[in-house]
Amino acid sequence: MRDRNDDSPDGKPLEEPLIAVLPDADQLKKSGALWRVVEVLLAIGLLGMLVVLMIQIIGRFTGSSAAWTEEAARFLFMDGVFLGLAAGFRAAVHPRVSYFVAKGPRWLKDFSLHATVVCAVTFFGVLSWTSFELILQQIRTNETSPALALSLWIITVPLGVGAVLSLLGTIQSVYFDKDLRHRMLQGEVIA
Repeated sequence: MRDRNDDSPDGKPLEEPLIAVLPDADQLKKSGALWRVVEVLLAIGLLGMLVVLMIQIIGRFTGSSAAWTEEAARFLFMDGVFLGLAAGFRAAVHPRVSYFVAKGPRWLKDFSLHATVVCAVTFFGVLSWTSFELILQQIRTNETSPALALSLWIITVPLGVGAVLSLLGTIQSVYFDKDLRHRMLQGEVIA
């Protein structure tokens, strides 16, 4: 973030941005093997969703839209949301009011990071537990999707995995990534 005293080329003071939204490339490069796998799965899911939606669009233009494309696109989207959520928590791009924390006293900065972890552990702990209960129920009842005839537990697994990875990502970003923690305390990232 820029200092308030920095001036633009025309001599006028620059406005300070409220928050930096995206992680930088260096941060993403150091994320580790697990998070690289998540990124690859997200890329594959996005590509798959684009292909499925293209098939659906072409089918609608030709008057013979395949019934499975809507369901496949929905499943790919839902699974991408939960894996993307986990990647976002690892990169500390989850929502929080960081501007006021960055301008506040040191104790407020430290407290806010620990409060973030407590809230994330509580929320994602409950989400993990309930999603794995749902998976077990879907396995027991052998629920399947109507158009693809897939077992629904296969579609629900990324929900539970995303919740567990979000837990891990939050703890990792706050307590084990010193550079990212420093950037969060300075208000350079949203977390």
